[in-house]
Amino acid sequence: MFIKIILFTVVVISQLHLLHAANKANDSLETMNVLGKALQVAAQEEAETEEGYSSDLEYTRHQEVNKRFFGRLSQKPEVRAAVQRFEAELKAKKPLTRISLDELSSRSRILLFRELTGAAQGEKKAIPFSFYGYDFTINLDPSLRQPGNGIVTKIGKHSEIYSVLKAHKTSQKEIAKKLLKARKKTKKGSYNTLIIDPVLSAKSETVDLDMLNILLDFEVARRLQAFSGHDMKQQNEAGEYLDYVGDQGKEGEPAGDAESIQTETLRYEMYENLEKNIKTSMTRNTKRAQSEGWKAWKITYMNSDRGILDDVPVASVIVGALKLSLQKKQGELSLQDFFHAPNKYFHAQKKHSHAQNKNPDEYSYGDYSAFEGAPSEDHRGKATKRIIRKFRGGTKAKHSTSEQIHQELLEVFGGDSESEGEPY
Repeated sequence: MFIKIILFTVVVISQLHLLHAANKANDSLETMNVLGKALQVAAQEEAETEEGYSSDLEYTRHQEVNKRFFGRLSQKPEVRAAVQRFEAELKAKKPLTRISLDELSSRSRILLFRELTGAAQGEKKAIPFSFYGYDFTINLDPSLRQPGNGIVTKIGKHSEIYSVLKAHKTSQKEIAKKLLKARKKTKKGSYNTLIIDPVLSAKSETVDLDMLNILLDFEVARRLQAFSGHDMKQQNEAGEYLDYVGDQGKEGEPAGDAESIQTETLRYEMYENLEKNIKTSMTRNTKRAQSEGWKAWKITYMNSDRGILDDVPVASVIVGALKLSLQKKQGELSLQDFFHAPNKYFHAQKKHSHAQNKNPDEYSYGDYSAFEGAPSEDHRGKATKRIIRKFRGGTKAKHSTSEQIHQELLEVFGGDSESEGEPY
């Protein structure tokens, strides 16, 4: 229903399988270490029910809080301006303006990445960014299973990050301190200051810790290409308000103040636009798969297990990995383990697989790698549960409260101004 009011247009609108031995390139000692860790993990998970701690229950709680925390649109003026300019340049087919991330909280960066990816509507785009004069690009490479997929330039693959961190294994605590300190709000109210001496080197490879922080944020953002419950709630609330104001205006009663009408109209249009972008992206990704010769069964299959990837509470993983790395006892879990995926899983294709997919799918995975693994085996989910359990006390783990999880997310990702008044 469309009603004109005060110069504004109102729009109505799983037991753990023992892990494979480390690959043949590793020496026998490394192989024994990998097997030993796998046995420890299996024994720990076997004891869960006896101790009164449920990883599944804890995992679900983290999922719920993560979705509320990140499943929304940013209200910050600089983010709104960047999104509007980006969409206008896409529509006009103009070169994209480099987007500054200076002083934004990690949470605001994540919400920005989410919205820009949605605005690209399933197309492969290279989005230019700057961070205190340091230029980089996020190359979006959407697919059915991972519509928010992309590559952050100026930093290597996870395996390369692991190699560098491993070379600095005695400095994991100091590295985690640097990453966390940069994420905190300054006295002036800004976030994400530059890290002093951010570059780590190992042989021919390097890792810039500023870019590692940005990569961690993108790992959260890439899983947010869905219209969340919070998104729907925001859209419905705005629509109901505008309907009410419209009805009141028809009856000749006060129709609400102009500022409120403008605010709610903007809120409705923001979420309506997000929903449209996500639907367009899904349609475009499906058509791309069809044009590449994918069979209907595979398209359905890929869409069906997407949630296994998107529902991993990656932000809680980042909180756990960074905080555990600060512990005095090194060896529980440190950053290098977070990026370690030495095992291989091969998923054979169905017999009626088409010619382009004769080879089996290969996935890398590890005990504590929440970024890699086969969806069908829930490698990422299991890794996440292990990290959270260790962070909650290991064999003495206790369940978290929703408020506790929310406060930890605020501490590591900031952006309390993005909460829209919700306590958690």
